[in-house]
Amino acid sequence: MNVSRQKAEPFVQRRDRRSCGIAFKHTCSSDPLSTPIQRGVNVTNALARREELRERAKKAFESLLLQATERELHQCSLTLSTVLDRETRASMDAYRQVLKDKLKSHYENLGTIKCEFALEARRRWRCANGLLKKEDRHLGSTLVQT
Repeated sequence: MNVSRQKAEPFVQRRDRRSCGIAFKHTCSSDPLSTPIQRGVNVTNALARREELRERAKKAFESLLLQATERELHQCSLTLSTVLDRETRASMDAYRQVLKDKLKSHYENLGTIKCEFALEARRRWRCANGLLKKEDRHLGSTLVQT
């Protein structure tokens, strides 16, 4: 009878742990947090990072440097579309590339280069300032496109 009682006790302990929502295999591991708790922490951290990116994207267009660069890039693109001279066209194209690189480094420094919130904020800002027509909003798929 002692043997059957010893076998039954670990089963009861396992069942009690499972009823608390803790898997048996994670209660004995060297991991400081059990898997469900770690998943909850990861989700909370991901939500906090997402909210932080959203705030960065909103604040990005308060920068006068960014606004001036966006306007320069728009003006450069307009000029480039009307220039027929090869030499002038080549220099304007190079200038446009410099402006795009400037925008790219700005977004990389903010950490919003691949952020969908920043792309939508850029579209809204450009529409509000007359740099982009509302019907053309869908054309820009990256933060550094003109």
